[in-house]
Amino acid sequence: MFVRRTENKYLLTTVQAAKIIGELSAVLPQDPHGACGNGYLIRSLYYDTPDNRCCTEKEDGIYCRDKIRLRVYPPEFGFAKMEIKHRDGDARSKCSLPMTRAQAEAMQTEDYRPLLELPQPEAAQLYCRMTEEMWRPKAVIQYRRLAFAVPLCRTRITFDSDIRMEESGRNLFSAAPKLCPATEADVWVMEVKFSGWLPDYIQDLLTDRLGAQESCSKYGISRLPNRITVY
Repeated sequence: MFVRRTENKYLLTTVQAAKIIGELSAVLPQDPHGACGNGYLIRSLYYDTPDNRCCTEKEDGIYCRDKIRLRVYPPEFGFAKMEIKHRDGDARSKCSLPMTRAQAEAMQTEDYRPLLELPQPEAAQLYCRMTEEMWRPKAVIQYRRLAFAVPLCRTRITFDSDIRMEESGRNLFSAAPKLCPATEADVWVMEVKFSGWLPDYIQDLLTDRLGAQESCSKYGISRLPNRITVY
């Protein structure tokens, strides 16, 4: 099932991120998956068409577009999920399809039959699309995430740093993947995501600290010829 939500993204420096994180820590709980406040690793395999439709549509500013990825959470790698993200103008939605590691390993080798084993109707639809349009693994993206959550209003505020990438798309489960920096070291990506409403006290805090939103995606950033810098 697709879940609609609002997403606002910002590019920050380390100093800006540290200041906002400090202020949010005083009023919001951190995601329990974070280890002692240091966050947690996320690794995703992004798929694209032979003509790199996802990348070019993002660069061209096409409003109606999709993104398909396979996500795991190191170091256990016991849990994975296929995710389809859809954007239609300012409206965004996401569908998550949990799968086992064995199913995810098959998906990494372009064997998409595990999608037919899943009960969700979106899984069979995704299988048809990926096979007919020849979607292929394009890049593995890894980063460290620090997250805050307000479950009551379905709000998450995340801070992603140390964004790294590898373009073969074959090392999702590697214990020591050969990843290279996708941005300058001082770049953080902050995302504000909510499906319900954003509490006023959070809105006020962010309005005072943030500038304009940025149209950025970690997949798009990773495949740009030049690394992103925040001034």
